[in-house]
Amino acid sequence: MVEIRNIEKRTLYDTIRSTIRTSITNGELKPGDRLPTEEQLTVKFRTSRPTINKAIRSLARDGLVETRKRGGTVILAQTQSWIPMLDISQYVSKRGEKYSFELLECKEIKNTRDNRLWINVATNSDILTIECVHYSGVIPIQHEQRLINLGPLSEARNTDFKNQSPSKWLQNNAPWPSLDQTIGAIGAGELIANRLNVRHGTPCIGVHQITRNGNEYLSVATLTCPAGRFSINTG
Repeated sequence: MVEIRNIEKRTLYDTIRSTIRTSITNGELKPGDRLPTEEQLTVKFRTSRPTINKAIRSLARDGLVETRKRGGTVILAQTQSWIPMLDISQYVSKRGEKYSFELLECKEIKNTRDNRLWINVATNSDILTIECVHYSGVIPIQHEQRLINLGPLSEARNTDFKNQSPSKWLQNNAPWPSLDQTIGAIGAGELIANRLNVRHGTPCIGVHQITRNGNEYLSVATLTCPAGRFSINTG
């Protein structure tokens, strides 16, 4: 059985990237604003310039910032709205519970004609398939089955998903101008019931989640939560 690990550690790169990205998407940093210089950011985050530079280059690839000669790094206008990804770790934390998750499977598979896992992705593409269970305290609260397209997201291949949940990694590393989340009521099948420690047929909330960058599919996931352990606030 795979050990349940608490998700607390993040690399400095992840922290820097996530902090700046959040400031942009929540409107704290507006189009045309300039980021502090790399020297100022090294002091703020207590890290090296190469780490700062790596984070800024990653944000530039996502279309969030642009580095200009003698003009510093400028925040770009976003032509499409950013939709927050359903984050189970934040949900658990807001309830005052301890969040953890258990990685059950993480393997790379070829999307062949005979084994077509993902119809929206080209034949012979490399796909990472991940299965995990998220916990609130000691109670399993969500089952996650996710596919990641390793074409545009090749960094996922070298990521240790025992120490970082796939949804958190996507938030920090994947540009997704388009995020579709379909929510519905389902009954727990035998596999899900075993994973979540509930009876077969238990009412659950099912979320089908698709992230895309234009016409390119980045990730698709099926998230299943027992209805009595999870609720969605649409307000």
